[in-house]
Amino acid sequence: MLHYYYIPNNHSWKGWICVRRYALFSRAKDYTTTVLLTDLSASTSMLVWGAGGESLEDEYGGPLRMLIPNLWGYKSCKWLVKIEFVEKYVMGYWELRGYSHSGDIEPGETYDSIPGNIGQLAAVK
Repeated sequence: MLHYYYIPNNHSWKGWICVRRYALFSRAKDYTTTVLLTDLSASTSMLVWGAGGESLEDEYGGPLRMLIPNLWGYKSCKWLVKIEFVEKYVMGYWELRGYSHSGDIEPGETYDSIPGNIGQLAAVK
């Protein structure tokens, strides 16, 4: 059994949080990333603390991690220690190194193995 908490739709958040546009995720060792609240309102976004009846292992981001499947992995902060709701975008670890601010997974070319030919790659559009 997967233990998780779905992030509620923006309209169900009350008071001060409705005027914020972003969530700033932080972990203990100088890692942050910022995500639009609209991305958190997706039904697939969740805070994860366990799987299969066990606590989430450190190698998978335990004891607590964010999971936002519609964005690239660097937006799903592992080893989460703090969530802040902010009005302005704050550049995070990977964004400061040139990665996309939004983390959107855009359509384009991906690579997949050719069935029966392990090790060979084929461009898929």
